Amino acid sequence: MNRGTYEKLPREQASCLRCGQSFVRADRKNKTAMCSACFRYRYHVKCQECNVERWSQHRTKYCSPICAGRARRKPPEEVRATKVANWRKWDLIYKAKKHGATIEVFSPLEIFARDGWKCQRCGRKIKVGAKDNGRKASIDHIIPLSKGGAHSRRNVQATCLSCNVRKKNCIGGDQLLPIA
Repeated sequence: MNRGTYEKLPREQASCLRCGQSFVRADRKNKTAMCSACFRYRYHVKCQECNVERWSQHRTKYCSPICAGRARRKPPEEVRATKVANWRKWDLIYKAKKHGATIEVFSPLEIFARDGWKCQRCGRKIKVGAKDNGRKASIDHIIPLSKGGAHSRRNVQATCLSCNVRKKNCIGGDQLLPIA
């Protein structure tokens, strides 16, 4: 093989998985399943601010600089509450799996809103991220996971952290009505 010459690789015909258009693959190593136009916009992303779904060149959190700016300008309390709720949600799911309980995925914020941001044991108002444990929001399993209770909307209630800690893993509290 002389310098400056190369052996042509066989080209193979394929059809794009997304648009169905036929295209020629340049080499056999690159087994792309999309044409160059579809491959350029290959990431399916959902904007975290406005929930618009679209195809993008990059994995991004937001669909535009406008949505990114809105997210940056959110009040810190709201952002912190969302992060804390997400962390607690995955922590509760981990504990439920550990005890072999049935799992229903939901956000603790849904439960707090359903229960009117009040402790279901003592009746005090609760708040996510409060410094006072008497007002700090917490999710309580009516039938604890360790006693065979399910991690479901029907088996949880909003409580203040002090009531939840006081209850420990005892069965207690009123069973909530099923949500229609």
